[in-house]
Amino acid sequence: MNTSLVNKNTFNLQSKITNDWGGSHRIVINLEALSDAKDWNLGIDLPENYRIDQIYGAELTQEGDQLYISGVSWNQSLSQGSKTEIVFIIDEGASSSESPKNTEFIFADSVPSESTSMLNTNSHIVEDWQGGYKLELDITAESEANDWQINFNLPYSIRDVYGADLITNDDGSYTITGQNGQANLQAGQSIRPIFIIDDGGEPALELDVIAEEVYEPAPEVPEPAPEVPEPAPEVPEAENQMMVSSSITEDWQGGYKLELDITAESEANDWQINFNLPYSIRNVYGVDLVTNNDGSYTITGQNGQANLQAGQSIRPIFIIDDGGEAALELDIINGEVPEPAPEVPEPAPEVPEPAPEIPEPAPEVPEPENQMMVSPEITEDWQGGYKLELAIEAEAEGNNWQIDFNLPYSIREVYGADLIDNGNGNYTIMGQSNQASLQAGQSIRPIFIIDDGGQQALNPEFTDSVTVVEPEPAPTPEPIIIPPVDIPETPGESVGQQGQFSYGEALQKNFLFFEAN
Repeated sequence: MNTSLVNKNTFNLQSKITNDWGGSHRIVINLEALSDAKDWNLGIDLPENYRIDQIYGAELTQEGDQLYISGVSWNQSLSQGSKTEIVFIIDEGASSSESPKNTEFIFADSVPSESTSMLNTNSHIVEDWQGGYKLELDITAESEANDWQINFNLPYSIRDVYGADLITNDDGSYTITGQNGQANLQAGQSIRPIFIIDDGGEPALELDVIAEEVYEPAPEVPEPAPEVPEPAPEVPEAENQMMVSSSITEDWQGGYKLELDITAESEANDWQINFNLPYSIRNVYGVDLVTNNDGSYTITGQNGQANLQAGQSIRPIFIIDDGGEAALELDIINGEVPEPAPEVPEPAPEVPEPAPEIPEPAPEVPEPENQMMVSPEITEDWQGGYKLELAIEAEAEGNNWQIDFNLPYSIREVYGADLIDNGNGNYTIMGQSNQASLQAGQSIRPIFIIDDGGQQALNPEFTDSVTVVEPEPAPTPEPIIIPPVDIPETPGESVGQQGQFSYGEALQKNFLFFEAN
């Protein structure tokens, strides 16, 4: 490539689709120079079937299959702090039936090396309502991708993310990374995180992906021998504080949904929040939950959210079973981050005493085989799919447990467990974070949203490593047999006196009355 590109730290770039005419759309790109930029060039990557029909405020060039934009006479060289606006009119071609997608921009430090692992991404807006929308992102590794991350621009606020860890960057862009067992992806492996986005009533937009590549780490440079530094003066640490606020957003018979706003008032590393609640928490999204022995609960941050900067906030969601009682807010015990315990100087080394005689080891007692008991239940069924809840209970201590099963359908979403699609209808689930290891008797209840293409809803087929407990069907009531009534055929013949009244005589007179009329 002969064209010299600018680096990401040269410009603050914001692009937005401002008009959609069905078959074509208008994109406005605002550039702010963060440093002096002379004869600048930017690479652009258009979605499939798109072409630039008109351009204002920049010049379009092409080398091979790669497109570039550069400045024109008045904005070819920009000094630090200068701003300029560029407008594209995009012809969508054969993709005009889909929602418009934003253009991707290529900087010098976003071009991968030849040996770079690649990720293929495709976003879909699946629900759209007044004030926000739901977006699903298909991510597939074209080759092995370790510690992958995806950067993208979006002019709106992302309220919730399920299935990936989200970082909001200082320049307004976003970064997502894999959770737990999905931080590294094998070639052909795919995941499908979900985003809940607040758009303030503006048009719903796809993600403007900046980079879909996974970069190899730079070669390690041996560090020089460390110098012994002078001890720094002790500075008292500021008390780490967490500000929490809970709100009940949905309430139904038997349970409710609660959202918790958590904001760090100062830097909070390895934070945790303890609270009381007299009900059972069925599912938690966005944090890790620990149920304590005294009936209280503790939550901690997941992965990239275990440490929060001052002013950074997250919004976990709780699904709570209240047994028909009144929905309650969380009773927060503390919203602080405990300071680390003071370091205790190590004592001077003692002269070791002669080692005692080592007794012969006791015979090894084989540990009981880790067994998981599962009970699947289809709780909702609709045309084209269904919802399945899976009760999982550890019959013995299960460390780093996983369950394999077969299902002939596609699993669209999973909440409460990590899912690996092994191909050919075979899947593996494992515990998330603190649920990767279960104590004997401990249970979880993940939820699966399954697309069955209009076929019959089916329970998964599990391997022999788990005990499957089928839900008991409701008992079928025995039919009630009513014996026939024996009515005399002879007209006028009394069937006899029964108790105080002659029912036979009354019946006979009733027949005579109807015959007369």
